[in-house]
Amino acid sequence: MVQCHECGAPCGKRHPLGWMNNHDFLCDKCARKRQSNGIKAFGGFLFLLFAVALSVVVAITVLKPIATSSGYDTAKGLSIGLGIGGVVLFFVLRYIAGKTDGCLVRMIVKLVGFISYALGVGLLFLTFLMEGQLKNLVGVKDSNNNAAVEEVRAQ
Repeated sequence: MVQCHECGAPCGKRHPLGWMNNHDFLCDKCARKRQSNGIKAFGGFLFLLFAVALSVVVAITVLKPIATSSGYDTAKGLSIGLGIGGVVLFFVLRYIAGKTDGCLVRMIVKLVGFISYALGVGLLFLTFLMEGQLKNLVGVKDSNNNAAVEEVRAQ
């Protein structure tokens, strides 16, 4: 077993100290301390882009037929429900992955959990912060604005 160069804790050979030094390694905690905040912020931005792209695909394929048959309010409620369910499913699958033996099975469970988390965050983001875009995606016209314009024309 290899020891961490900074704290001395036993660690694997996952984080080499540098590209020129092949003999010293860092544990996960010390490697996270050395990671820059710019890389973390860029990763968060990429996650948010992935989450919104995934939720746009789900809005077009799943929510659009529901909005045309049952109305926008039903599609919005289903979007909120799927968002909360995806976030809860992430934590459930994370717990299950912690109790599961086998690297391949754990990887699949964590991947499904990550995708459900991204879908949940994206749907909640799309529903609450970008509601106009959600209406455009599911093909709903803004009935309040059209009714006000027709009322002005009638007078």
